[in-house]
Amino acid sequence: MTLRAVVLPGTPLLVPGAAGAADVLRGRREAALRAVRDLVADATRVVVLAAGTVGAGGANGGGAAGPARASLADAGIADARLGAGWRPEPVEGHETWRVAGPGASVALLVIAAARRTARAPARSGPTRLDGGVQGEPADVLEVDGASDPDLRALGGRLREEGASLVVADDPRSEAVQAVLDAFLDPAWHLTSTGPGTGTGTGGEPGEVREYRELSHQDHQDHQDHGDRRGEVHRSGEQAAARDAAPR
Repeated sequence: MTLRAVVLPGTPLLVPGAAGAADVLRGRREAALRAVRDLVADATRVVVLAAGTVGAGGANGGGAAGPARASLADAGIADARLGAGWRPEPVEGHETWRVAGPGASVALLVIAAARRTARAPARSGPTRLDGGVQGEPADVLEVDGASDPDLRALGGRLREEGASLVVADDPRSEAVQAVLDAFLDPAWHLTSTGPGTGTGTGGEPGEVREYRELSHQDHQDHQDHGDRRGEVHRSGEQAAARDAAPR
Protein backbone atom coordinates (compact mmCIF):
# COMPACT_ATOMS: atom_id res chain seq x y z
CA MET A 1 0.00 0.00 0.00
CA THR A 2 1.24 3.49 -0.88
CA LEU A 3 0.63 6.30 1.57
CA ARG A 4 -1.01 9.09 -0.45
CA ALA A 5 -2.26 11.50 2.21
CA VAL A 6 -1.62 12.40 5.83
CA VAL A 7 -4.02 14.68 7.70
CA LEU A 8 -2.49 16.20 10.82
CA PRO A 9 -3.72 18.70 13.40
CA GLY A 10 -3.22 22.15 11.91
CA THR A 11 -2.48 23.78 15.25
CA PRO A 12 0.90 25.43 15.97
CA LEU A 13 0.87 23.53 19.29
CA LEU A 14 2.00 20.48 17.32
CA VAL A 15 5.42 22.16 17.02
CA PRO A 16 7.76 21.88 20.05
CA GLY A 17 8.28 25.23 21.76
CA ALA A 18 5.05 26.80 20.49
CA ALA A 19 3.53 26.32 23.96
CA GLY A 20 6.66 27.49 25.75
CA ALA A 21 8.19 25.01 28.17
CA ALA A 22 5.10 22.79 28.16
CA ASP A 23 5.47 19.70 25.97
CA VAL A 24 1.94 19.35 24.62
CA LEU A 25 0.54 17.01 21.96
CA ARG A 26 3.58 14.76 22.12
CA GLY A 27 1.66 11.63 21.11
CA ARG A 28 0.05 13.26 18.11
CA ARG A 29 3.33 14.89 17.10
CA GLU A 30 5.04 11.51 17.14
CA ALA A 31 2.18 9.98 15.14
CA ALA A 32 2.40 12.80 12.60
CA LEU A 33 6.16 12.40 12.26
CA ARG A 34 5.86 8.64 11.71
CA ALA A 35 3.17 9.07 9.09
CA VAL A 36 4.87 11.90 7.21
CA ARG A 37 8.21 10.07 7.33
CA ASP A 38 6.52 7.16 5.60
CA LEU A 39 4.87 9.42 3.03
CA VAL A 40 7.98 11.35 1.97
CA ALA A 41 10.06 8.17 1.72
CA ASP A 42 8.35 7.21 -1.55
CA ALA A 43 6.71 10.43 -2.73
CA THR A 44 7.83 12.07 -5.95
CA ARG A 45 5.82 15.21 -5.27
CA VAL A 46 4.48 16.45 -1.94
CA VAL A 47 1.76 19.10 -1.73
CA VAL A 48 0.84 20.81 1.53
CA LEU A 49 -2.88 21.62 1.72
CA ALA A 50 -4.05 24.16 4.27
CA ALA A 51 -6.54 26.93 4.90
CA GLY A 52 -5.36 30.35 3.82
CA THR A 53 -5.85 33.23 1.45
CA VAL A 54 -3.46 32.07 -1.27
CA GLY A 55 -4.60 29.31 -3.58
CA ALA A 56 -7.56 28.86 -5.87
CA GLY A 57 -8.07 32.22 -7.53
CA GLY A 58 -5.34 33.78 -5.39
CA ALA A 59 -1.67 34.61 -5.75
CA ASN A 60 -0.81 31.03 -6.65
CA GLY A 61 -2.88 31.51 -9.80
CA GLY A 62 -6.09 29.55 -10.15
CA GLY A 63 -5.24 26.97 -7.53
CA ALA A 64 -1.71 26.14 -8.67
CA ALA A 65 0.53 25.18 -5.76
CA GLY A 66 3.91 26.79 -5.27
CA PRO A 67 6.81 26.88 -2.79
CA ALA A 68 6.68 28.82 0.46
CA ARG A 69 8.72 29.36 3.62
CA ALA A 70 7.54 28.25 7.06
CA SER A 71 6.94 30.69 9.89
CA LEU A 72 4.58 30.79 12.86
CA ALA A 73 4.93 34.54 13.34
CA ASP A 74 1.41 35.13 12.01
CA ALA A 75 0.12 32.93 14.82
CA GLY A 76 1.84 35.20 17.36
CA ILE A 77 4.69 32.72 17.96
CA ALA A 78 8.24 33.91 17.37
CA ASP A 79 10.18 31.35 15.35
CA ALA A 80 13.08 31.73 17.79
CA ARG A 81 10.87 30.16 20.48
CA LEU A 82 10.52 26.88 18.64
CA GLY A 83 12.37 23.80 19.78
CA ALA A 84 15.84 22.94 18.58
CA GLY A 85 15.75 21.54 15.08
CA TRP A 86 12.28 22.98 14.43
CA ARG A 87 13.17 26.64 13.88
CA PRO A 88 12.86 27.77 10.25
CA GLU A 89 16.27 28.55 8.84
CA PRO A 90 17.17 30.70 5.84
CA VAL A 91 17.81 28.80 2.63
CA GLU A 92 19.86 30.44 -0.08
CA GLY A 93 17.73 31.41 -3.06
CA HIS A 94 14.45 31.21 -1.16
CA GLU A 95 14.45 34.75 0.24
CA THR A 96 11.78 35.89 -2.22
CA TRP A 97 9.40 33.03 -1.50
CA ARG A 98 6.17 33.97 0.19
CA VAL A 99 5.67 33.03 3.85
CA ALA A 100 3.14 30.27 4.39
CA GLY A 101 0.24 30.76 6.78
CA PRO A 102 0.26 29.10 10.21
CA GLY A 103 -1.47 25.86 9.15
CA ALA A 104 0.73 25.32 6.11
CA SER A 105 3.80 26.25 8.16
CA VAL A 106 2.97 23.55 10.72
CA ALA A 107 2.83 21.00 7.91
CA LEU A 108 6.10 22.24 6.38
CA LEU A 109 7.88 22.02 9.72
CA VAL A 110 6.60 18.48 10.33
CA ILE A 111 7.74 17.42 6.86
CA ALA A 112 11.20 18.85 7.46
CA ALA A 113 11.45 17.21 10.90
CA ALA A 114 10.28 13.89 9.47
CA ARG A 115 12.97 13.99 6.80
CA ARG A 116 15.63 14.99 9.29
CA THR A 117 14.79 12.15 11.68
CA ALA A 118 14.33 9.47 9.03
CA ARG A 119 16.35 6.32 9.61
CA ALA A 120 17.71 6.53 6.08
CA PRO A 121 18.72 9.81 4.43
CA ALA A 122 16.65 11.29 1.63
CA ARG A 123 17.59 9.92 -1.77
CA SER A 124 19.06 13.23 -2.89
CA GLY A 125 19.38 16.84 -1.82
CA PRO A 126 20.05 18.35 1.59
CA THR A 127 17.64 18.34 4.50
CA ARG A 128 15.90 21.69 4.64
CA LEU A 129 13.18 23.41 6.59
CA ASP A 130 11.00 24.14 3.56
CA GLY A 131 9.49 20.66 3.37
CA GLY A 132 11.86 19.65 0.58
CA VAL A 133 11.54 16.16 -0.86
CA GLN A 134 14.38 14.62 -2.89
CA GLY A 135 16.02 18.04 -3.11
CA GLU A 136 12.82 19.80 -4.20
CA PRO A 137 10.58 21.92 -1.97
CA ALA A 138 7.07 20.83 -1.14
CA ASP A 139 4.40 22.76 -2.99
CA VAL A 140 2.06 24.73 -0.74
CA LEU A 141 -1.61 25.15 -1.60
CA GLU A 142 -3.62 27.45 0.67
CA VAL A 143 -7.33 27.75 -0.12
CA ASP A 144 -10.25 29.59 1.37
CA GLY A 145 -13.94 30.22 0.79
CA ALA A 146 -16.74 27.74 0.29
CA SER A 147 -16.62 24.44 -1.52
CA ASP A 148 -16.99 24.88 -5.28
CA PRO A 149 -16.48 22.82 -8.48
CA ASP A 150 -13.04 24.37 -9.13
CA LEU A 151 -11.74 23.16 -5.78
CA ARG A 152 -13.14 19.67 -6.32
CA ALA A 153 -11.57 19.59 -9.79
CA LEU A 154 -8.26 20.61 -8.22
CA GLY A 155 -8.39 17.73 -5.75
CA GLY A 156 -9.13 15.24 -8.51
CA ARG A 157 -6.31 16.61 -10.63
CA LEU A 158 -3.80 16.28 -7.78
CA ARG A 159 -4.82 12.63 -7.33
CA GLU A 160 -4.48 11.86 -11.04
CA GLU A 161 -1.07 13.55 -11.16
CA GLY A 162 0.18 11.23 -8.41
CA ALA A 163 0.77 13.91 -5.80
CA SER A 164 0.97 13.03 -2.10
CA LEU A 165 -0.79 15.36 0.35
CA VAL A 166 0.10 16.57 3.82
CA VAL A 167 -3.02 18.32 5.07
CA ALA A 168 -3.16 20.78 7.96
CA ASP A 169 -6.57 19.96 9.39
CA ASP A 170 -8.97 22.87 9.86
CA PRO A 171 -12.60 21.72 10.07
CA ARG A 172 -13.75 25.34 9.72
CA SER A 173 -12.40 25.38 6.16
CA GLU A 174 -14.89 24.12 3.59
CA ALA A 175 -12.31 24.73 0.87
CA VAL A 176 -9.71 22.40 2.39
CA GLN A 177 -12.33 19.69 2.87
CA ALA A 178 -13.53 20.07 -0.73
CA VAL A 179 -10.04 19.56 -2.15
CA LEU A 180 -9.33 16.65 0.20
CA ASP A 181 -12.64 14.90 -0.48
CA ALA A 182 -12.03 15.06 -4.22
CA PHE A 183 -8.45 13.86 -3.82
CA LEU A 184 -9.33 10.79 -1.76
CA ASP A 185 -10.43 7.55 -3.38
CA PRO A 186 -13.14 5.71 -1.38
CA ALA A 187 -11.20 2.48 -1.93
CA TRP A 188 -8.13 3.77 -0.09
CA HIS A 189 -7.38 2.35 3.35
CA LEU A 190 -7.77 4.70 6.32
CA THR A 191 -5.97 4.45 9.65
CA SER A 192 -6.09 7.07 12.39
CA THR A 193 -4.49 8.00 15.70
CA GLY A 194 -6.20 10.33 18.18
CA PRO A 195 -9.66 11.32 19.36
CA GLY A 196 -11.12 11.36 15.85
CA THR A 197 -12.92 14.69 15.65
CA GLY A 198 -10.56 17.16 13.98
CA THR A 199 -9.98 20.57 15.55
CA GLY A 200 -12.83 22.86 16.42
CA THR A 201 -13.03 26.32 17.89
CA GLY A 202 -11.98 25.89 21.50
CA GLY A 203 -11.58 22.12 21.12
CA GLU A 204 -8.49 20.01 21.43
CA PRO A 205 -6.47 19.11 18.32
CA GLY A 206 -7.71 16.01 16.53
CA GLU A 207 -6.41 12.85 15.07
CA VAL A 208 -3.68 12.00 12.60
CA ARG A 209 -5.19 10.21 9.61
CA GLU A 210 -3.38 8.19 6.95
CA TYR A 211 -4.87 7.25 3.57
CA ARG A 212 -3.18 4.45 1.65
CA GLU A 213 -3.73 3.50 -1.96
CA LEU A 214 -4.06 -0.23 -2.48
CA SER A 215 -2.04 -1.80 -5.27
CA HIS A 216 -3.39 -4.49 -7.56
CA GLN A 217 -1.61 -7.08 -5.38
CA ASP A 218 -3.20 -5.59 -2.26
CA HIS A 219 -6.64 -5.93 -3.86
CA GLN A 220 -5.86 -9.52 -4.85
CA ASP A 221 -4.63 -10.39 -1.36
CA HIS A 222 -7.79 -8.84 0.10
CA GLN A 223 -9.94 -10.86 -2.29
CA ASP A 224 -8.04 -14.07 -1.48
CA HIS A 225 -8.46 -13.38 2.24
CA GLY A 226 -12.18 -12.89 1.72
CA ASP A 227 -12.42 -16.09 -0.28
CA ARG A 228 -10.62 -18.03 2.47
CA ARG A 229 -12.93 -16.58 5.13
CA GLY A 230 -15.91 -17.61 3.00
CA GLU A 231 -14.58 -21.14 2.65
CA VAL A 232 -14.02 -21.41 6.40
CA HIS A 233 -17.53 -20.08 7.05
CA ARG A 234 -19.08 -22.57 4.61
CA SER A 235 -17.06 -25.42 6.09
CA GLY A 236 -18.31 -24.46 9.54
CA GLU A 237 -21.92 -24.39 8.35
CA GLN A 238 -21.52 -27.81 6.73
CA ALA A 239 -20.01 -29.28 9.89
CA ALA A 240 -22.82 -27.81 11.99
CA ALA A 241 -25.39 -29.28 9.61
CA ARG A 242 -23.79 -32.72 9.87
CA ASP A 243 -23.77 -32.54 13.66
CA ALA A 244 -27.44 -31.53 13.68
CA ALA A 245 -28.52 -34.29 11.28
CA PRO A 246 -30.40 -37.22 12.92
CA ARG A 247 -28.30 -40.33 13.32
